[in-house]
Amino acid sequence: MAGDSALVQKTVAVVRVVAAHPGGIGLSSVARETGISKATCFRVLSTLENEGWLESDSETKRYRLSLAMTFMTTGLVNEESVTRFTLDLLREIATLTRETAGIDQLSGASVIVIAEAQGPHFIGHAARRVPRSLSGWRTSTGRVMLAFSDPEVVREDFERESRTPPVSRFRTFDDFRAELAGIRERGYAVSRSELEDELSAVAVPVHVGGEVPYALWASGPAYRLGDAELEKAAEVLRDAADRLSRVLDGSNGTVPVGRATGYPHLPAR
Repeated sequence: MAGDSALVQKTVAVVRVVAAHPGGIGLSSVARETGISKATCFRVLSTLENEGWLESDSETKRYRLSLAMTFMTTGLVNEESVTRFTLDLLREIATLTRETAGIDQLSGASVIVIAEAQGPHFIGHAARRVPRSLSGWRTSTGRVMLAFSDPEVVREDFERESRTPPVSRFRTFDDFRAELAGIRERGYAVSRSELEDELSAVAVPVHVGGEVPYALWASGPAYRLGDAELEKAAEVLRDAADRLSRVLDGSNGTVPVGRATGYPHLPAR
């Protein structure tokens, strides 16, 4: 039974990563982003392809969601459920912070952006395809979730990427772990020009059943998000995360946000 549950979890992780790469993703990249062995990833990908959930390009060897899978999941955005509550909550955060807001989920060494709402500013966090995959250790959401889980899942990525632009402010992985301890204590994480130049972000954990499966975030240009603004945004996010946690604790603990091919970006109201 335990083995079946682990396989289901791995399958879900693989599907999430593939969904975050609408242009397709190769086996090695799937294994790296999920933290699952290449052999297991290959078995999962092959099974999903045989079932018609995925399709692969014979030349590039990249996998993407099939059209059938896309049609199966498009109905999620119309449910009057946790989905609608979460999307309304993101709009509220974007309105109150006047910056782009979103919700991420940790998947192996990466974070998956599963929904976002654009802020009101003309200059801000540029709209991008959702879902999408980002670095787990460079992002504020990745750090705030890693602070409540096992950071070892990102050690390999950290050691490979920390000396490449943008160069990390953490000299060693122990420094990174110390930062995670500080995040647990203060309850939020901040990144400044660590994923993109002149882009700042703040994130808070969403606690569900004793775990932190999601993180809420707000992000915008560094010139608008100084220390004081980041702290104010953190307060808005904390309130939103508390409300979302209560909703998720009363449901099955999952946020079925967005279509497999990407949820349309929502303007702030």
